[in-house]
Amino acid sequence: MSGDSGQLNFRDRTIMALYQSRLPTQLKAGVRKLTSRLYAYRNSDFLKEAHSSLQETPDDSSDYIQLFLSYVKKLSAQSSLHIKMDIDKKTLDDIVSSNKPHIFVMNHDSLRADPYMFLNFVQALYHKYQDAGSDAICPRAKLVLSIALLNSMSDSQREVLEKLGAVGINADICNSATRVELNRKAFRRLLNDFIADKSHIFIFPEGRNRIFPWLDIRSKIQPGVADMIRLLVKKKEEVRVVPLAFAYSSFTKPWDRSASLKMGDVISFKAQDGMKAEQILDVVSEAMEESKTNAQKML
Repeated sequence: MSGDSGQLNFRDRTIMALYQSRLPTQLKAGVRKLTSRLYAYRNSDFLKEAHSSLQETPDDSSDYIQLFLSYVKKLSAQSSLHIKMDIDKKTLDDIVSSNKPHIFVMNHDSLRADPYMFLNFVQALYHKYQDAGSDAICPRAKLVLSIALLNSMSDSQREVLEKLGAVGINADICNSATRVELNRKAFRRLLNDFIADKSHIFIFPEGRNRIFPWLDIRSKIQPGVADMIRLLVKKKEEVRVVPLAFAYSSFTKPWDRSASLKMGDVISFKAQDGMKAEQILDVVSEAMEESKTNAQKML
């Protein structure tokens, strides 16, 4: 599949036309907004406390990590989702002991609980940094999310999630000058923090190409992730990439509230490798596909 609609087959063009009509998008946005507002109403005391504490706590402190962990624990107690996580201890230890930022390339088979899955993985990561005594200086996790998702939330709910690491971008398939400029500003800060060893980047490289579920990851992955890696290897000795897959139980089984998370092996990119964008996309998508398959087998 190509980003040029002229190269799409009839089925893909039909999906694209429906997407561009905005009717499905508006319906989903309405449901998201209603769900988020109901959550904010039911958890107003928790959100008020979290908002106040997080706003007063500097990100670059061990207190911030402790607050993060305490709030994720509270969120876990409220959730009925049962998560199975397959995180190799040796790989996680290597990530922590390296003291280097990583790019976590994520994929999912639906949007059911992505922020929650992210928070639970980062909880495991931050616990490791605490054990190593490096929680005050470790890279902070930054999750690239659709700005539409953040805007569907109440102000306090959105600000809490942003303080916990969410970064909003315009995930539209359709390019526009406004979209490009908004995303350029968001990514400029992310990349600068990554270069300074301040932030891990968590990103879904497929973007909204996920609306084509019959395509494999290599066909859906957007070229921007390769551009980002090629840019960063010019600034850093090594850029380390980790696949992270989320899978959820079928919607046809509403009684089954299970999910799985699979972390793959670290992939190392260096400037001297001289890899072209297409080669980077081949390597990254193959690792993501393997993690996705393993995550689905865990359900």
